[in-house]
Amino acid sequence: MPITVDEQVKRLREVTGSGQLADVCHRLRIEIVTHFGSSARPTGGLTARDVDVAIGFEHGAARDFLAAVNALMDVVPGDHLDVMDLDRAGPVAAKAALFDSDILFEAAQSVTTERQIRAFMAYEDTRRLRELQLEMLRR
Repeated sequence: MPITVDEQVKRLREVTGSGQLADVCHRLRIEIVTHFGSSARPTGGLTARDVDVAIGFEHGAARDFLAAVNALMDVVPGDHLDVMDLDRAGPVAAKAALFDSDILFEAAQSVTTERQIRAFMAYEDTRRLRELQLEMLRR
């Protein structure tokens, strides 16, 4: 029987609480993991179709995104896990993953704050460009 989105979210919370997620993060030098999107913040009666998770690696770490996704899928089995690389995310995606989210793992106390500051600055720096793009699309 397939694993549902709700079951996968429950498992994600279990591995966070048990320390399994932290073990994966330490092994792969991941400094932050967030859970965001509709499965983290259900709104308006919409049913979540996936479990959005964002990861960011420690500065200077050998970044193996595929190994990280595979390790997460080993501890959180199912077909609904959607993993985003925070280090390569655009400003809108990074802001969503860092501000309207649950922080599941943080290697140090300042990691989330530092990443939020960088994400917010990038978001604001690109605001006018996004507005211009929308304006052009309306024409």
